[in-house]
Amino acid sequence: MELLLGTTVEDAIDELKQEYNDIDDWRDIRDHGCSSGVCHSHIYYSDTNKFFDNYEEAVVEYITDAIGDDGVVDLFQCSGNDISTYKNNMVWSFIEMVSQSVVEDYEEEYLP
Repeated sequence: MELLLGTTVEDAIDELKQEYNDIDDWRDIRDHGCSSGVCHSHIYYSDTNKFFDNYEEAVVEYITDAIGDDGVVDLFQCSGNDISTYKNNMVWSFIEMVSQSVVEDYEEEYLP
């Protein structure tokens, strides 16, 4: 396992932007969610768990800022207290939240 020490939220987002580099990809994620299969690079637990392991601090920080500590606890409990499912749900939540931001930024910049 490759551990990326000192990674930031921006690093995690940059990696996602390399995988999903088309605004239509981001819109599909925003509109349909990761569970629909539109996150072609983050479908399987092996993919999402690796991303979580590489960017754990950044993902947890971002999600906690968005939904609070209680929301993160709820995500874990909704995961059946299973760590692999929790990591998957955290990454999918992260990607979905980032997709909203990416689409909003794009539309502010490029659409009248």
